[in-house]
Amino acid sequence: MAGTKKNIIIGVLVFLVVVLGSLSGWALHQYQQERTAVQQRIDEEVQKARQEQRRADEARFEQERKTPYKVYTAPSVYGSIAISYPKSWSVYVEDDTSGNTNIDLFIHPDIIRRQGGRDRPLAFRMQLENGLFADVTDEYRNDVENGDLKASDVTISGIKGVRYEGNIQDDHQGSLVALPYRDRTILMWMESRDFSEEFNTILERVDITP
Repeated sequence: MAGTKKNIIIGVLVFLVVVLGSLSGWALHQYQQERTAVQQRIDEEVQKARQEQRRADEARFEQERKTPYKVYTAPSVYGSIAISYPKSWSVYVEDDTSGNTNIDLFIHPDIIRRQGGRDRPLAFRMQLENGLFADVTDEYRNDVENGDLKASDVTISGIKGVRYEGNIQDDHQGSLVALPYRDRTILMWMESRDFSEEFNTILERVDITP
């Protein structure tokens, strides 16, 4: 009888050892899985943070690359017209005292050239037209009436003018600003909405003294 009890006790102990061993193994396996999952989440968050930091650094570098600004100053015979633009951009200008266009200024982030005899969309253009503001803006009246352009009031460097949005020219979608300047008219425009931010920034820095 005593031997039977002893065998039962031993059997129970063996069973408990097996169960506890199994539970320990299962718990260890679960722990390892949880640890792996947690580490994966940590790695993903670290990678995400690195990517966000890289994008922030690239944006900051691009902004620093564009500043400080250079300044184009029109010939003094036309008064005081100063256009500030990112120093890394390309500039081409024609200053002609004769004809209808006294100044023709091209500013763009890349090389300025003609393709197939037609200007590609540029970030910024400025012309000083030898014509009265009312006459020059009258040329856009039909485009406004038929819906190709939308007109709104604008003030640049303290001068009130008109801003047009839409099909500026040659199927280029962009913005154009017309300002009265003595007996002439200043036109400034972009030829693609891709440059909206840069165009508006340049407009904010325009310095004109009639």
